[in-house]
Amino acid sequence: MRARVLLCGRPDLLTRPGGDTRQLLALRRCLGERAGLSLALAPRLGGHQLVHVFNLSRPLEPALQARHARARGLPVVCTAIYQDLEEYHRRGRRGAGRLLAALLDPGARVEDLRALSHLGRPGPRALARRPGLALALAGGAVLGTGLALALQRELLDASHVVVLGSDLEAARLRSRLPGTRREVVVPVGVDPAELARASGDEFRRRSGLDGFVLSVGRLEDLKNQLSLVEALRDDPAPLVLIGRANPLQPGYARALARAALARPRTLLLTGLPRPLVLSAMAAASVHVLPSWFETAGLASLEAAALGCAVVASDRGYARAFLGDDALYCDPADPGSIL
Repeated sequence: MRARVLLCGRPDLLTRPGGDTRQLLALRRCLGERAGLSLALAPRLGGHQLVHVFNLSRPLEPALQARHARARGLPVVCTAIYQDLEEYHRRGRRGAGRLLAALLDPGARVEDLRALSHLGRPGPRALARRPGLALALAGGAVLGTGLALALQRELLDASHVVVLGSDLEAARLRSRLPGTRREVVVPVGVDPAELARASGDEFRRRSGLDGFVLSVGRLEDLKNQLSLVEALRDDPAPLVLIGRANPLQPGYARALARAALARPRTLLLTGLPRPLVLSAMAAASVHVLPSWFETAGLASLEAAALGCAVVASDRGYARAFLGDDALYCDPADPGSIL
């Protein structure tokens, strides 16, 4: 069967994986031969009848992909994965990011600066070659013209359908970016067959730990692992942190490594294969994700499905998925996390 749907992701989707990576690749597996994949900004569209883009929170690439599709007469679907990061920019940023957020308006200017920071990364360099784009983003960050915000609006207007993960996400998007559009709520989920193969035995054997506190997520200030280490500073429970460092925040990864070394019975593990990550979830007693914002918290969902007690952030949309089956913490309060 010829591919009919073209799934379009950001150019660094595979080299800098995130939640959008998981969602796109899972959808591709489910659609099988009916779905193609492109990470190009101007993808080849021959033979396709629909273009599906992802990640409204990083609007540069999907807006350009949608613009390319619409210019050639193809309908566009957008899976939003919408994050409202205003509080994170004001309170959660660390290092140079905190200084810049303090100097700039935490709204459109910071989003433009964040978009500008991606242009030099290995994946999105093609963006930097687009005439005037870097200059426009820099001007937006300085003058507050809000190019990233304008691209979000353009992407929503260009989409025939906007896919949202929960009613909470839909409500937040409507309040921040009001407009008339067709929306459909499709909750994200876990893969029962994959989780059925997971066992905690392998991680217990390798680590020598059992009954520990676990946090799985990219090592960055948005995920807020440093506050988790601070919260458990005087607690005897073993703590395991698993994730890859955000390449845009090497200073945060170094600070987290120092904090992990200073706290007894703390492991910081990077680059673990996925089966071993799931094994750690199956072995842990509690999984904690004290993020400044989560659209769903896939790690929380997987840990819960594997039998962990779950502590989730009270920011974002985790309650729509976990309901009363989790406890919720204030990411700004180490006492609340504890």
